[in-house]
Amino acid sequence: GQVIGSPMMNPKDVLRTATSLIAPAIGSAAGTELAHDTNNPYLKVAAPLAGMLVGGGVNAAIKTVLNPKTANNPDVQLLQKEGVDITSGQAMGKKSNAIEQKMTSYPVAGEQIAQKRTQSIETFNNAAINRATAPLGVKIHGAGHDAIKQAGDTLSQAYDDVLANTEGIKFSPSAEPYKPIIQQANSLSDAMKRKFMDTVKNEVTRLVDDTGVLTPEKYQQAVSQLKSVSSNYLSSTDATQRELGEVIKNLKTAMDGQLAMQNPKYAPQLSKINLGYANLVKVEQAAVAAKANGGVFTPGQLLNAVKKADSSVRSRAIARGTAQMQDLATAGQNVIGNKIPDSGTAGRNIVAGGTLAGTISGIMHPDTIIPTMAAGSAAIGIPYMAYTQPVQNALVGMMTNRSNALRAASNYIDLSPEARYLAAYQARQQMQ
Repeated sequence: GQVIGSPMMNPKDVLRTATSLIAPAIGSAAGTELAHDTNNPYLKVAAPLAGMLVGGGVNAAIKTVLNPKTANNPDVQLLQKEGVDITSGQAMGKKSNAIEQKMTSYPVAGEQIAQKRTQSIETFNNAAINRATAPLGVKIHGAGHDAIKQAGDTLSQAYDDVLANTEGIKFSPSAEPYKPIIQQANSLSDAMKRKFMDTVKNEVTRLVDDTGVLTPEKYQQAVSQLKSVSSNYLSSTDATQRELGEVIKNLKTAMDGQLAMQNPKYAPQLSKINLGYANLVKVEQAAVAAKANGGVFTPGQLLNAVKKADSSVRSRAIARGTAQMQDLATAGQNVIGNKIPDSGTAGRNIVAGGTLAGTISGIMHPDTIIPTMAAGSAAIGIPYMAYTQPVQNALVGMMTNRSNALRAASNYIDLSPEARYLAAYQARQQMQ
């Protein structure tokens, strides 16, 4: 036989030995203890379940961890790059994610699993919030209403600081930059066209000084009013009013462009602030949908906000996958998800049945109470330990940042002992 340290033995062979010998032995022992009384209906369920999960299922689980199909998943990679703390179940794919969700009702360990999954949602929210302030190089911590307010305050202060140093803008509705806006207004119904002209007169033109300039203070007042008016019209159930809201919104956008063009020194900073605001709008809309949860939203709620904010023709940006924040929202939905496919009742009943089986076995058969208690402790303790921060970091790291050795080692698990031995020898030769 082989001995540790011999030329034929390497870490891959150790892994093969552990998965092919130790795991089945554990599964067999657990199944034997739980099936002590085959007439007990609970034990009939628990015994094969234990053997499957602890024994035969271990090889497949280890293989998935070492070389999962999601290892090169761009959604997983994007979330990790953005600082989202995903769980091992989420990293392994939708089926594993659904199972992990059901495990949140597992005795004792369920709370630990639920905590880690909550952390995934919260760090996802934090990543979305920081999309708003990242252009300014500012990092916001946390999630929910307070963090969103902090992001908004950061952008507002940055905007005020820049605007105070500009010279404002020269404004005239007939100027060249605004001709496309006037053309859009002319396509509105007569009633909406009059409302547009009244809005321009009352909210912008009257604030222009004798030299034809909107001072920084007056400019801020004008665009703030245009934003408010356009938002009101855009939320109307009347299609003609929504069209008017779109034209007023475009006027504000054109004025923002003129602010940067007429104050080129501050154009780069204004561009960053505008990008931040564009992202913040989507985060705020998602938080409104999650108001009952303290403003902590799901990936699906963020994706809905992205869709609503898409003002491109026929929602072209969404259709092409290029809308702002769509990449993050889609990745979150694909990896973290919003809900499991079913209520989880079936999975929870299996867990409950297995737990009850262990208890009844110990009471009815005192001679097996120690093994039964050990099996019960393992059933609770192993999942609990698996969802501690260090272990989750290690598992997710193995799945997403594997070395070539781990990638190759995963292939040994499905091989016969003879094939594994030969493969190990060939690998050893290649490494020398």
